[in-house]
Amino acid sequence: MHLTKRPSGDFPHRWIEKKGIKMMSLRVVVFCIFAVVVVPGVAVSGTSTYAEKMKRLAEVERISESMTDYKNACLEKVKQFDPNQLVISQPDMFAGVRPNSKHWPKVVAAFKDYVNTSCNFISEKDYLAEYVRTYSPLLDEKSLDAILKFYATPQGKAYLKASHAGQFKLQSYLVKKQTDKTKAAMDVYANKLKEIGKANGTLPK
Repeated sequence: MHLTKRPSGDFPHRWIEKKGIKMMSLRVVVFCIFAVVVVPGVAVSGTSTYAEKMKRLAEVERISESMTDYKNACLEKVKQFDPNQLVISQPDMFAGVRPNSKHWPKVVAAFKDYVNTSCNFISEKDYLAEYVRTYSPLLDEKSLDAILKFYATPQGKAYLKASHAGQFKLQSYLVKKQTDKTKAAMDVYANKLKEIGKANGTLPK
C-alpha cells in the first residue's frame, strides 16, 4: 500500500468586494505531478525510535519533494490565466483597469503576487511535519517496520518507482482535463454574470 498522501490545492472562486472594488478570484484545481526517480535505500537501525522510522518513511515517500513538485506544477498551470487574456473576455475583472492604463503594470504585479501566494500556501517543512502527525496514530511500529522492510527490497523499490511513474502519467492527464474545463467554465460564468448585470441594471445593455 502506497502511503503517500497527495496534496491537493485550489483557489477559492468568489467575488471579493473591498472599498468599492470588485475582483473575481480564480478557481484553479491543480493536481500534483511527481517526478520519476530511483528510490533510495530505506534501511533503518535496530535502535531507531518510532519517530525516526516515520521520518524515514516520509523520506522514502519523498514527501517534501512531492510538495515542491506540487507548488511548481501549480505555478506552471496558473500561468495560463494571464491578466492580459482574462481582461479580453472579462473587461471589468480588474476593477475596470485595462491594459492601456498606466496602472496596468500594478494589476499584473498584484495578480502575480496573488497566484504565488495561493500556490505557496505551505512550506515543505510544515507539510512533512503534518505527514508524520497524520500517519503516526494510524500505523503501529510493527506495521511500520514491515513497510520499511518491504520498501528496502528490490520489489519494494520497483513498486515505488512504478507508483511514481504511474502518478506522473495520471496526474498529467487529469491536469490537462481540469485546465481545459476550468477555462471553458470561467468564460461561461463570466457571460452569465454579464447578462445578470445587464438585467439588474448595474451593467449597460
